[in-house]
Amino acid sequence: MTQAVQILRPLPSSAPAEAYFHSARISIKAGSKRLGMLSALQYLEAAEAGGWADPSLDYWFGRAFEAEARNEEALARYDRVQNSDDYELREQAILGSARAALALDQISRALAGLEQAQERFPRSAKILAAMSDVYLSANLPDKALEVAEQAVELDPKETRGWHALGDSLANAGDFRGAVKAIERLSSLDPKAAQGWLTLARLASGAKDLRVVRRSVAEAVWRGRRDPRILQEAADFLNKTGSVRTALTVMKAAARVRPDDPELLGVLAGIQESTNDWQGAYDTWQASAALAPNESEPLRRYAECARRLGYGDQSVGLLERAVALEPGNTSLRRDLAKAHLDRGQVRQGLLAYAAAVKSAPNDGSLAYEAAEAALSAGDPRYALALLSKLDPALSDSGRAQAAMGEAYLLLDKRDLAMASLSEAIEHGYETTRTFAMLVVSAPDRSRAVEYLEQARTAPVESAHDAIWLARAEVGLLNISEAMEVLNSWDTDPSAAQEQVRIYLRIRDTLWLYGLSDAVSPLREDDLTRLAQNALEDLQKRDLAAPSLATWLRAAEAPSALSEFIDLDPMGWIGEAVTISYLMTDQLPSAREALDQVRLVRSDPEWGSILEGMIHEASGREVEARAAYRSGSSSSPVSNYLLGRSYERSGSLERAATHIGTAVVEAPDQHRWQHKLATAFLQMGDGDSALAHYQGAVARSPENPEYLLSVAGAYAALGHLNQAMEGYTAALAYGSDSAAPYREAGQVALQLGASEQASAWFERAITLHPSDIDSLIGSARASIARGDKQQADERLEAAIQQAPDDARVLLGVGHVRAASGEYRAAMSAFQEAREAGADPSHVRRAESKALVRWGKHALAAQAMQEVLNSAPDDHRLWYELAETLEAGSDLSGADKAMSEAIRISPANPEYRLGLGRISRMSGNLDRAIEELRQAEGADPNDPRVPVEAGMVYEDRREYSRALDSYDKALEIEPDNLQAHYRAGLLLRSLKAYRKAGEMLKRAAELAPADQNVMHQLAAVRALELVHG
Repeated sequence: MTQAVQILRPLPSSAPAEAYFHSARISIKAGSKRLGMLSALQYLEAAEAGGWADPSLDYWFGRAFEAEARNEEALARYDRVQNSDDYELREQAILGSARAALALDQISRALAGLEQAQERFPRSAKILAAMSDVYLSANLPDKALEVAEQAVELDPKETRGWHALGDSLANAGDFRGAVKAIERLSSLDPKAAQGWLTLARLASGAKDLRVVRRSVAEAVWRGRRDPRILQEAADFLNKTGSVRTALTVMKAAARVRPDDPELLGVLAGIQESTNDWQGAYDTWQASAALAPNESEPLRRYAECARRLGYGDQSVGLLERAVALEPGNTSLRRDLAKAHLDRGQVRQGLLAYAAAVKSAPNDGSLAYEAAEAALSAGDPRYALALLSKLDPALSDSGRAQAAMGEAYLLLDKRDLAMASLSEAIEHGYETTRTFAMLVVSAPDRSRAVEYLEQARTAPVESAHDAIWLARAEVGLLNISEAMEVLNSWDTDPSAAQEQVRIYLRIRDTLWLYGLSDAVSPLREDDLTRLAQNALEDLQKRDLAAPSLATWLRAAEAPSALSEFIDLDPMGWIGEAVTISYLMTDQLPSAREALDQVRLVRSDPEWGSILEGMIHEASGREVEARAAYRSGSSSSPVSNYLLGRSYERSGSLERAATHIGTAVVEAPDQHRWQHKLATAFLQMGDGDSALAHYQGAVARSPENPEYLLSVAGAYAALGHLNQAMEGYTAALAYGSDSAAPYREAGQVALQLGASEQASAWFERAITLHPSDIDSLIGSARASIARGDKQQADERLEAAIQQAPDDARVLLGVGHVRAASGEYRAAMSAFQEAREAGADPSHVRRAESKALVRWGKHALAAQAMQEVLNSAPDDHRLWYELAETLEAGSDLSGADKAMSEAIRISPANPEYRLGLGRISRMSGNLDRAIEELRQAEGADPNDPRVPVEAGMVYEDRREYSRALDSYDKALEIEPDNLQAHYRAGLLLRSLKAYRKAGEMLKRAAELAPADQNVMHQLAAVRALELVHG
């Protein structure tokens, strides 16, 4: 058949009607809609026009109309043949009528015709087979099977009967019988593949994969020379998910008939579905060459070219397609998009204009054209397009969103908010709509709410990504903005916006630097990223002229100012202002800011830049007024306003505005650290500590923050937690003596003299003449029994400043620790005369008097100090310790309770009250206080040690041992836990375990005679009792 087709085409225009008729028959039998440049239908029309009067002409017209899916016309032609004298022709016409009626879903008509035909031709197996097919379509499976069986019984050699029987059996689920029927069909006609395909479809529906695989294989093998069968098999495979196999089969079909454009189109479609764009490109190229006057192959060819990055070729192909079909709006739309993909904005908008003109009532096209105008930076043209829409269309959510964008780019924020809000009310809740609401929102809280909604909606285009990135940048979310754009960097508009965003972020980082804000990036990083992205755009000839100038704005801000009026977002004008600020050209900065406000300025940036200009000019009052105007929508403005108040000493106002900034931008840990410091300066230690901890949570390895937390704990009297904090912070080292000195003072108060000495010595190494460190080292040395080093450090301090009150106080502390109480009291008096704070002197005297055993005088001294500061919880704590040392447990209880009333969260005070309660015999209260102490500081080993002593007093020895074990879990080398556990185990006659505990205690305190005595006693008991 293929050779016949090759021989007959192309026919000369003078060919006789008979030649046209036979060409059409060959074409139809070969399964081709075309023969040469003409379709089979065109050949038949030529034959009819030439006077060809063959009786079968109408029948072949019917076949041709069927191939074109013009089934009504096919029925009309088949009906003309119904009365033919030719039995076989009449039979074929009846079958054709049935097929056409079925295609039109006219089952009753098809069935009626076949039943009448069966009465006229009762021995026609073909008609019975056709009736079986119709019965199946009419959902009459029993009738279908019955007549199919009649057909094969009537004529066992009629292939259609076996085909119908196979379909009926498979439909009934009898796949074994269906396979046998189709095998019989194949034995009669080895090339008959259609039955196997039908069987494959039915078996697929029944999930019988074994039959499916065999049926498809049989169909492909038997139809390997028939492109129609191969195409049908490929279609079946494609729909059932076997795409790769479908592609292989279609390639085989294309090899059988390489010059069929329709078949090549099917192959290209499958290649597209497998993302084989190069293969699809080659196939559509061949298809377009075979059908040069059809636009669809050119359109698909252009799409493949676009996918492969052949943008210019894609535009050229679409221009050819448009030339073939000038009125095709869809093609003009594709051409517009292709131009925009190439960054050819003007040509793209012209193509959209032509498309809109050809389809003025197509609302979706007008929206699309308007959005193209918006992405091209032409909001006025977009508004013009949208204003011409039918009111029913212009009120839609999509149109309102586009109008909102146009108003936003024209800096008409109120109109933008109104349109965008209306779009949301109409259900148009897209990423872009919410992102634009972020940019136009009058206050930050609403902007944050809109941003959360924008993030949850899908980003479906580069245009969406651009607006979402702008929204993220506006709320200081730099990394999020970059992430959004990175996923769309192949789109020209997104690639250009990426450079703009990089440069905008670079400008933001400069503002960050002036406002103490933090960022994961540096200005140099952004310049490099912008440079790389710009070079890529320049290679593609897509870079806007303003971008290169903006990149070098600091070098020539006046050159960039030429682009201010062309930037609808106002970013370039603000970049010019920043460039002038960076170079201290304040009048030029003021002029640039005024110019950008005529175009469109972000209210947040405008207030920040104006404030910075005033601040740089020394006008603090005017700067605060500018920051205040933007503080409702800007955390940066709030922070700068707070910082300005802090400089002027208005700490409460500073805390208010910096606190608002922290709430709005919680990741800005420097701001939180600044807020904590303000609270500390105001005397609000608890708030300071909370915010210092917040800063640490966001930057856990920042030594400055760790030191601040430790200092806050120390200021609040949380000494154990302060000690832990200093240990963690100083693990990072420090070039300053101050942190080591402060840490040493905390360690000294806790009695950790070894650690205190080490820290003070490190401070002296860094600052040998630091008096406080020398005095601290002397006190730590005497506490650990090293009188020689204590005297050396004390002498060094006296040499530095013999009359300094701090030195004299230090001398008193060291003398008291050495037991030289009279000398200590004399030194304290000299310190008082040298101008030392009287309260500090009295507190020092009180501690010395406690050591001296004069507890009443010590308590009197502390009471005098308290009279001048009755709300100082630290003084109440010291009074409680003083009274406790003098065995005035009732007074100590009252004083410690007052300290807790003022500072209820302090674990040190809870521990002290627990100890006093134990000593007073109030064991239940002791346990309760210790539980609260543990809750406030679970890492303090002193708490479980004290709890163990309480449980001992309650004779709950097992719980006591558990508490000592818990203390050792916290601090394995805790002396008291080992010692107390050893004594308890001795009393319980667990001598071996008691010996182990006391042995470790002796190792930790080799100079403690009491520990050595207890260890010896246990060893003796162990020898006696075994």
